[in-house]
Amino acid sequence: MNKLYFLKLFFSIFSACLIINQPLFAVSTSLVISQVKTGDSISAKNEFVEIYNNSDIDQEISDWCIYYQSISLVKENMSCFYPSNANSHIFVPSKSYILAVSNQLIFGDMQFSYTLSGTGGYVILVDNDNNEIDQVGWGISSSDQNLSLAPSSGKVLNRKLTQEGYYQDTDSNIDDFEIIDQNSEYHYGNVYEVEDICSNLEGIQTDIPVGFEYNDNYECIHEAVDICMNIDGLQDVLPDGFEINSESNCIQHDECSNLEGIQEIIPEGYEIDSDNLCKKIFYPINITELLPNAIGTDDGNEFIELYNPNSFDINLDDYELVVGGKTYNFPQNSIIKSYEYASFYDDDMKFTLVNTSSEVLLKSIDDSFLGDTISYMDAEQGLSWTLVDNIWQYSNQSTPGRSNLASLIINEFENSPTIENKLKPCPEGQERNPETNRCRKIVASPTLVPCKQGQYRDEQTNRCRNIVSDVVAYIPCPEGQERNPETNRCRTVTASVLGLSTTLKPCPEGQERNPETNRCRKIVSVIPTASFATEKTTKTMSNPLLWWSIAGVGIIAVGYGFWEWRKEIRKFVTKIINIFIKSK
Repeated sequence: MNKLYFLKLFFSIFSACLIINQPLFAVSTSLVISQVKTGDSISAKNEFVEIYNNSDIDQEISDWCIYYQSISLVKENMSCFYPSNANSHIFVPSKSYILAVSNQLIFGDMQFSYTLSGTGGYVILVDNDNNEIDQVGWGISSSDQNLSLAPSSGKVLNRKLTQEGYYQDTDSNIDDFEIIDQNSEYHYGNVYEVEDICSNLEGIQTDIPVGFEYNDNYECIHEAVDICMNIDGLQDVLPDGFEINSESNCIQHDECSNLEGIQEIIPEGYEIDSDNLCKKIFYPINITELLPNAIGTDDGNEFIELYNPNSFDINLDDYELVVGGKTYNFPQNSIIKSYEYASFYDDDMKFTLVNTSSEVLLKSIDDSFLGDTISYMDAEQGLSWTLVDNIWQYSNQSTPGRSNLASLIINEFENSPTIENKLKPCPEGQERNPETNRCRKIVASPTLVPCKQGQYRDEQTNRCRNIVSDVVAYIPCPEGQERNPETNRCRTVTASVLGLSTTLKPCPEGQERNPETNRCRKIVSVIPTASFATEKTTKTMSNPLLWWSIAGVGIIAVGYGFWEWRKEIRKFVTKIINIFIKSK
């Protein structure tokens, strides 16, 4: 295992060495120092520092500075890019140069007065937070082996270019720089300054943004817009506790926060529930008439009639009919007017009223309102199941969409029928059932046979029963018997009562007399006597499953013991084998 770890460590170090020894060509995405000149034979002050924006965007350099640091690490400020006022910002364009010069006879973007050492030193570029952006070092130093060679008089330190045309930046001066002749031409004048006229806003605004205006504090603020036209005065912000409704008016409270839009008052047909939410009200509507079995074809003739008992019209879009367990929707925008009837036929809603029996129910779409369940049975042809005087009954006068009527009774003595709230008399031998109002046969009371003498008829069962007198006369018992006072039955008179001898005949051998009945009975021993001595009995236990279970547990225990002490056992066996070999 140790050898494997050693090999892994060796290959890791070897791979790292290969990587470290490979040349790196990094490209900075910010500003870099591209050239440095430390003077020439004409004047030691013919110095300059050239900086290049290596990035693809304009870079702000407000309050950035260039420092010179000697080999002895003494650091001095050469010059900084200071804006003309607090609201101004200095930028250098993408792929452009900045030229800082010490000789006032040479034009540049900035001036510095410090003399750069030709034998060695550093030029450092820092941003407005004093973070080092780039550094160039040259000369000889015992503490820094990464310095570039010092340029001779008139020569310049020049940063190398990559094949893609970017300035190379590997943070290694000896690799990134070379010594070349001074260029015949240098670029300057690309740095520009802009003024942020909205210092209070994020970013830089050279113009007033749309919807803003300039105030007395030189700040850009939103133009005053009255967002609450329905309230007196100027409200450029929404007042506390107000909301804007669909008409762009500011209102104080939305009565129904659970509904879309803003409701200044509770909408008609809604109420506030226990959760302070607006809940739709479902008003009661009554089912008043059904025609399950029309004369002729049922299609287009079966109907269900509703009645609106409320003082306002109701739209049935929020209600459903349940016929025989199936749910049906009303035609869209079905209105039932106040205190009026409305009938809906089977061809309008595609329901079916079976002739045998069924149930009809009206409910709201959210089941919060459930009307009465209307049941009917055995619908006869042409009779409607109708509600008259709060009683459901069959009527031969269907009145869809109108007040309900009871059955029509025909007066035999007049030419025209009259409508009465009475039922036609039943035929002779029949009577009217008070529950169903139907005629039924009169069942005659059965003729009962008179009871025998000494009996009477029970009023509850109509059966004959014996008349029981207060004094009962019994037939005398036969000679030698007497009447038992408890059971009134005759029994044999005992010898003592008759004055006879009470001496009983002795019982035969092996018997005894029962003290309760004076009868002889066999003597029964409590413990029977055996003719041989008792012996112990044994039973062999045979349970294969138990033995297999015990054997399995034993094997597991032995196996675990061998595994747990496998090293000790191996040593012990090896020792025994060695002793055996030596003994030979």
